[in-house]
Amino acid sequence: MAKFKEGFVREAKKSIRQEQEQKRLHAKHDISNPDTVVVEKSNMVKFLIRCAARIIRIAATVTVFVLAAVGLITLLYPDVREEFLFVLAAIVDEIRSMTGL
Repeated sequence: MAKFKEGFVREAKKSIRQEQEQKRLHAKHDISNPDTVVVEKSNMVKFLIRCAARIIRIAATVTVFVLAAVGLITLLYPDVREEFLFVLAAIVDEIRSMTGL
Protein backbone atom coordinates (compact mmCIF):
# COMPACT_ATOMS: atom_id res chain seq x y z
CA MET A 1 0.00 0.00 0.00
CA ALA A 2 2.86 2.42 0.80
CA LYS A 3 4.39 1.76 -2.61
CA PHE A 4 1.16 2.84 -4.30
CA LYS A 5 1.01 6.05 -2.27
CA GLU A 6 4.64 6.95 -3.00
CA GLY A 7 4.12 6.46 -6.73
CA PHE A 8 0.93 8.53 -6.61
CA VAL A 9 2.65 11.37 -4.78
CA ARG A 10 5.60 11.27 -7.19
CA GLU A 11 3.27 11.47 -10.18
CA ALA A 12 1.30 14.32 -8.60
CA LYS A 13 4.49 16.30 -7.93
CA LYS A 14 5.68 15.67 -11.48
CA SER A 15 2.36 16.90 -12.83
CA ILE A 16 2.50 20.06 -10.70
CA ARG A 17 6.08 20.78 -11.81
CA GLN A 18 5.07 20.32 -15.45
CA GLU A 19 2.11 22.71 -15.06
CA GLN A 20 4.34 25.33 -13.43
CA GLU A 21 6.90 24.96 -16.21
CA GLN A 22 4.18 25.39 -18.84
CA LYS A 23 2.92 28.54 -17.10
CA ARG A 24 6.45 29.93 -17.10
CA LEU A 25 6.94 29.09 -20.78
CA HIS A 26 3.54 30.59 -21.70
CA ALA A 27 4.51 33.82 -19.95
CA LYS A 28 7.96 33.80 -21.56
CA HIS A 29 6.62 33.33 -25.10
CA ASP A 30 3.44 35.43 -24.66
CA ILE A 31 1.05 32.56 -25.40
CA SER A 32 -2.48 33.09 -24.10
CA ASN A 33 -4.03 29.74 -25.10
CA PRO A 34 -3.76 27.40 -22.07
CA ASP A 35 -4.27 24.32 -24.27
CA THR A 36 -1.01 24.92 -26.11
CA VAL A 37 1.93 22.86 -24.91
CA VAL A 38 5.27 24.61 -25.27
CA VAL A 39 8.33 22.45 -25.84
CA GLU A 40 11.58 24.32 -25.44
CA LYS A 41 14.52 22.68 -27.15
CA SER A 42 18.06 23.35 -26.10
CA ASN A 43 20.51 24.69 -28.64
CA MET A 44 24.25 24.66 -28.98
CA VAL A 45 24.80 28.11 -27.44
CA LYS A 46 22.92 27.20 -24.25
CA PHE A 47 24.82 23.93 -24.07
CA LEU A 48 28.20 25.65 -24.45
CA ILE A 49 27.34 28.30 -21.85
CA ARG A 50 26.26 25.67 -19.33
CA CYS A 51 29.33 23.57 -20.08
CA ALA A 52 31.67 26.56 -19.66
CA ALA A 53 29.96 27.49 -16.38
CA ARG A 54 30.43 23.95 -15.07
CA ILE A 55 34.09 23.93 -16.09
CA ILE A 56 34.71 27.28 -14.39
CA ARG A 57 32.91 26.09 -11.25
CA ILE A 58 34.97 22.88 -11.13
CA ALA A 59 38.23 24.79 -11.74
CA ALA A 60 37.39 27.24 -8.94
CA THR A 61 36.60 24.37 -6.56
CA VAL A 62 39.86 22.58 -7.36
CA THR A 63 41.79 25.84 -6.93
CA VAL A 64 40.24 26.45 -3.51
CA PHE A 65 41.10 22.91 -2.39
CA VAL A 66 44.69 23.24 -3.61
CA LEU A 67 45.14 26.59 -1.86
CA ALA A 68 43.63 25.14 1.32
CA ALA A 69 46.07 22.21 1.16
CA VAL A 70 49.03 24.55 0.66
CA GLY A 71 47.88 26.67 3.58
CA LEU A 72 47.52 23.62 5.80
CA ILE A 73 50.99 22.37 4.85
CA THR A 74 52.39 25.84 5.52
CA LEU A 75 50.88 25.84 9.00
CA LEU A 76 52.00 22.31 9.87
CA TYR A 77 55.67 22.33 8.83
CA PRO A 78 57.99 24.93 10.44
CA ASP A 79 60.54 25.01 7.57
CA VAL A 80 57.86 25.71 5.01
CA ARG A 81 56.25 28.24 7.33
CA GLU A 82 59.54 30.13 7.67
CA GLU A 83 60.05 30.28 3.91
CA PHE A 84 56.46 31.37 3.43
CA LEU A 85 56.94 34.26 5.87
CA PHE A 86 60.09 35.36 3.98
CA VAL A 87 58.20 35.30 0.67
CA LEU A 88 55.27 37.15 2.23
CA ALA A 89 57.58 39.85 3.59
CA ALA A 90 59.20 40.21 0.17
CA ILE A 91 55.78 40.59 -1.46
CA VAL A 92 54.75 43.28 1.06
CA ASP A 93 58.03 45.16 0.48
CA GLU A 94 57.55 44.95 -3.30
CA ILE A 95 53.99 46.29 -3.04
CA ARG A 96 55.18 49.15 -0.83
CA SER A 97 57.93 50.07 -3.28
CA MET A 98 55.52 50.02 -6.23
CA THR A 99 52.87 52.14 -4.52
CA GLY A 100 55.34 54.52 -2.91
CA LEU A 101 54.13 54.00 0.66
